[in-house]
Amino acid sequence: MSAGELFDVEAIVARTLEPTRARLADALVCVLDMPEDLATSAAQNDAQWDERAGWLSWTDPARGPLRYRLDRGHFEPASAWEAVVSHGLVPESWFDDSTRRFLTRSLDRAMIDRSMAPRRLPHPHTLRSCVLAAADAPSMIAAERLCVEALAALAPWSRAEVQPQFLWQFDNAALFARSTDIGFVLRGSDSPLPEETEVDPWSLGYGVRACAALNRAATVLRRVGGSVKAFPSRRPGEDWRASFERLAYSIAIDANRWAAAAANEARVQNATTLGSFLEPVENVAFSSLPNPFAPLAEVFSLGFVVAALTPLVHLVVCED
Repeated sequence: MSAGELFDVEAIVARTLEPTRARLADALVCVLDMPEDLATSAAQNDAQWDERAGWLSWTDPARGPLRYRLDRGHFEPASAWEAVVSHGLVPESWFDDSTRRFLTRSLDRAMIDRSMAPRRLPHPHTLRSCVLAAADAPSMIAAERLCVEALAALAPWSRAEVQPQFLWQFDNAALFARSTDIGFVLRGSDSPLPEETEVDPWSLGYGVRACAALNRAATVLRRVGGSVKAFPSRRPGEDWRASFERLAYSIAIDANRWAAAAANEARVQNATTLGSFLEPVENVAFSSLPNPFAPLAEVFSLGFVVAALTPLVHLVVCED
């Protein structure tokens, strides 16, 4: 892409599943009743959670190995969530909002229903996910706003209006590494490509599940022409992060391709082959249409993954 591209694609891929958690120390104080100095030390030194053993452990360069018991402070996620709301770490409107639910798919950590399936709750399932949500709430708020912008930008490519609801999935790397259903559908072969192969990333990449409008927008963008360097490919089962990174790459590439099409005064071609839409798009200039990939690329740059769009916006957070 040109030097004037909207997004640094490599930076977005590198940030995939790496949220900032700027308020982690405050969240640890609130939920675990940690002394502020220990909470700051844990936040700055990559503290490791051992939920089974009940310890938070880390190494402080000045003080050596440290750990803190997880059975201090709040014992239940519901009360922890109420605490982070009351302390202003999470918006009060999130306390019990019917448009937002939280999920954990690991059965050993989840609150389950009678069918032994994880429940969708108005608060995170574990103390750890309560802490991490509180630590990164400003970014989560921004991500939801960006998803709403993306859905608005996808309106011309849809056949119905959408009222978004949000599902936040908090899970650790072990769950994603062993899962065969991480929210994507594979299009085409999963065979690795030579790094120098130039193809459209969507032809061998991952599409966001259940969002026909996004796939239609990607299709008309592909018809504009031009090729891009493929994501340095790995088989999806080889590295669990690769699947998420490939999706981030495809979204960011198409955000920049859309901007290039708009700058070059390109127009939508052959959209009628994709069916009827709420708004006419045939022969409309890309510059007259909002870029649906740009806000999604920003979500990935915040460290989250958009696993599904419409009717449910499914956002994935890796706890590790």
